[in-house]
Amino acid sequence: MVITDANDHVPTFHFDTCSVDNEIPTIVMEENEVKSGDAIGCRSDTGDTVLLKISVTDEDDNENSQVTVEIDYDASTVDGATDGEGQKRSFQIKEGYGTSSSHAIYVIRVTEEIDRERGSAYNLSLHAIDNGQPQLESFTTVQVVVTNVFESPPYFCILGPCMQTLYMTENDPNVNATFLNATDEDNTNVDDPNSPNYDTVHYEIIGGNVDDFELVKNTVTELSLKNKPNGLDRESKSEYQVQIQTYNKEEDKIQSTNNTLEVTILVQDMNDNAPVFNDSMIFASFTENDNIGKPIATVE
Repeated sequence: MVITDANDHVPTFHFDTCSVDNEIPTIVMEENEVKSGDAIGCRSDTGDTVLLKISVTDEDDNENSQVTVEIDYDASTVDGATDGEGQKRSFQIKEGYGTSSSHAIYVIRVTEEIDRERGSAYNLSLHAIDNGQPQLESFTTVQVVVTNVFESPPYFCILGPCMQTLYMTENDPNVNATFLNATDEDNTNVDDPNSPNYDTVHYEIIGGNVDDFELVKNTVTELSLKNKPNGLDRESKSEYQVQIQTYNKEEDKIQSTNNTLEVTILVQDMNDNAPVFNDSMIFASFTENDNIGKPIATVE
């Protein structure tokens, strides 16, 4: 009597080298760290970084145990990608990294460097299906978290010079004006300014009427008055200029046309001056025969 195998076992994923949380391995990789063609690593139970090795077993025999493994890109998701795709198709699962017992070992390789600004986290859906009849399949997920590398200095505009006009009301010592927010592409997909992935943007007044204005805070885009307890006086000066530079770190400050903002501040008038006659007394004379409409005096 010959007992033939029935295809009654689904393929099972194993992550032997990685520390697994809730059966899902989480890979933390720095952007641009893994080069094109390289396999990604993971954290082992001992805390070491090791190559992510994936094996798939099927307890059936012969053809029923032959398994095909792939990434299901349609079922995979990405965080922080405006197009919903990011670089998830740049991850590929490849067989051929040796064998363990009778089953193949798989690794996940990248086809290009992974940029956090294009996607901050990926949930890669792995699909395994055997060759039995009927075919049985299983799914699992590998989570890839991409950490930030601070590579892009902040800027006010793409091409300089960058210019802005602000308005401040006279006679108000507490008047403020908000200038343009600098863009830091490293902070794409970073919502929490307290996150280690956040690259803090600083501002500094570097020129112009530096004795008249100051920053409320060097991380806030707000100008206030300096040494002006009575505020601005439009009648004495109606226009000011300041140059504001943006940067990440003090040691990285390099002045360029797109990280320097040329700000013109126009003082808005308040009705703070009563009209005044040039002469306190005006004499006018006319005769009884003068025509109607004849000017008899000028009042200023």
